[in-house]
Amino acid sequence: MNPAWNCKQVEPRLTDYALGAVSPEEEVAIQQHLENCDVCNEEAAHIAITLEIAADALEHDPRHATAPARPAPLAALLGAVRSWIDAPENRPLSAAEWPGFLARAA
Repeated sequence: MNPAWNCKQVEPRLTDYALGAVSPEEEVAIQQHLENCDVCNEEAAHIAITLEIAADALEHDPRHATAPARPAPLAALLGAVRSWIDAPENRPLSAAEWPGFLARAA
């Protein structure tokens, strides 16, 4: 049996874990750690919420008529975000544009 992972090993993998982009062995190690660590468990919850907000924002972005619908599994979100970001018509928002963009996504 592999030794238990600690916070230093788990924290950098939490986003990939939330997206389902970890190996089965990593998934088991992270789940075991989260069962016993309130700090990492809370961070994992915050990441999941952030990914949901990002999916909603992409779904409602008026600049992109074919913005991807919210994927059922979060693992698909990473690919959708990368594809959307790579599209030439999706220039980065300026600081002045973010409040309106977030308000429309809410």
